[in-house]
Amino acid sequence: MTVNQVNIETNTSVCGASTTPIFSVTHLDLTLVKGRERTPILEDVSFDVRQGECLGILGESGSGKSMTIKAVLWVY
Repeated sequence: MTVNQVNIETNTSVCGASTTPIFSVTHLDLTLVKGRERTPILEDVSFDVRQGECLGILGESGSGKSMTIKAVLWVY
């Protein structure tokens, strides 16, 4: 698998209520490459998490929830 593009930003110095994300993913694309065949797995996934927030990723089976987290953590 290859990650076509991912921009991940973290800001751990944020204190108190803030609109600044402490974790941000923008325009995440992930493509499965097998020989000459390329299968897009994730396309243009973006989200922000601010201090005090929890992120829940919901979706149908096979919609890319686990692959999103694996791509962000570089574990795939």
